[in-house]
Amino acid sequence: SGNCYGLIKYGDNFISVDTERGIFEFNQDYKIVRQGELPSGIRAHGIDYSEKHEKFFVVGSYLDGVIILDKEFNILDQINISYKRERTGKPDHHCNDCLVVEDSLYVSMFSMTGNWKRDIFDGAILEYDIVTKELVGPVIQDLWMPHNIKFIEGSLHVLDSLPGQLKTNNAKVIGEFPAFTRGLAHDGVYY
Repeated sequence: SGNCYGLIKYGDNFISVDTERGIFEFNQDYKIVRQGELPSGIRAHGIDYSEKHEKFFVVGSYLDGVIILDKEFNILDQINISYKRERTGKPDHHCNDCLVVEDSLYVSMFSMTGNWKRDIFDGAILEYDIVTKELVGPVIQDLWMPHNIKFIEGSLHVLDSLPGQLKTNNAKVIGEFPAFTRGLAHDGVYY
């Protein structure tokens, strides 16, 4: 039990992040086979793994950034969404999930400009270059509390959570749901 916000398949097992427990791997019988610590107070919120780079990427919503870990859960580096947290000491973007495709890291957030606490929900998915750690730019904008991002059948998908919409194919709505929507998977036929 705990506050788990991110979960991915990893080989025959699963990897998850928890605000108290850190990062951990468990098998199909739900037995934890290993775990690692994450910095205190980051509120680990999303996770992805890059086969190409052999690294995990963990979003910290209180960090306004993404922590990069090796396969053994050792922290290697960090990508900051902006300079704001360094200056204010507080999170401003509310980052939620991440997705790695080749050398690109996509991060969903409540506010691209860091103004959601000022009632400006300019939600977006931003792209960062994994190699340089530099911002490439916004990929999808005008979202309202976006969360899960997936790359399915050659297209970025995102859950625009507050309106309860599943968007893809150039951010077009392909599904609407009657509540705040989180958690996205696709089995080849169904979402």
